[in-house]
Amino acid sequence: MADLPSPAQLRRQAVVANDLGLHVRPAAKIAALAKAALGRVWIEVHGERVDAKDPLEIVSLMAPQGTEMTIGIETRQDADILVRIVRLIEDGFRNRVND
Repeated sequence: MADLPSPAQLRRQAVVANDLGLHVRPAAKIAALAKAALGRVWIEVHGERVDAKDPLEIVSLMAPQGTEMTIGIETRQDADILVRIVRLIEDGFRNRVND
């Protein structure tokens, strides 16, 4: 039997650091990263789960600064994308040279 990742390895928590919250421009950055994933990528806030590949769905979460969110991936192959999305959220949506 293959070594399957635990559910915890496919989900990460992040807190919105940007003082303007999660608005259109950061949502587009998240969606661009998520679109590179092989499987589904989702974001959940207060029990509402949306497709992270769709910036309009992301914006619909209405997540101000300080909002805790869960980011999840469907497959282990997308773990790097999960890490990059979490880093983007926690860094206030600033661009990083090595992303």
